Amino acid sequence: GNDLREGKISCLVVEHLALHPHERPWLLALLRRPRAETDAAMVAEATARFADGGARKAVLQTIATLRQQALQCVQAPLRELLAALLTQMVEPISHLL
Repeated sequence: GNDLREGKISCLVVEHLALHPHERPWLLALLRRPRAETDAAMVAEATARFADGGARKAVLQTIATLRQQALQCVQAPLRELLAALLTQMVEPISHLL
C-alpha cells in the first residue's frame, strides 16, 4: 500500500490499467492524492481491484516466469546464488507467491 500512498506507478498499476483502461481516472486520482489524504480504505479498495481484476495474478505470473528464465541462464553454483538473491528480492511479497 505504500506505493499507492506515495503515488508510485508500480507494475501492479501498469498491469491494472492494461487490463482495465476505463479505470484510469480513478487510479490516477488515487496516485495523485497527498500521502496524508490516502487512507487505508482507499488502499484496500485498490488492492482489492488489483486482485479481483487480475493484475495481481498477472504480475505474480510474470515474476515467476522471469525468475525461472533467469535461473535457466546460469549454471551451478551461480544458479544457487542467483536463486538466493531472487528470493531476497521478492521477500516483501513472498506471502503472495
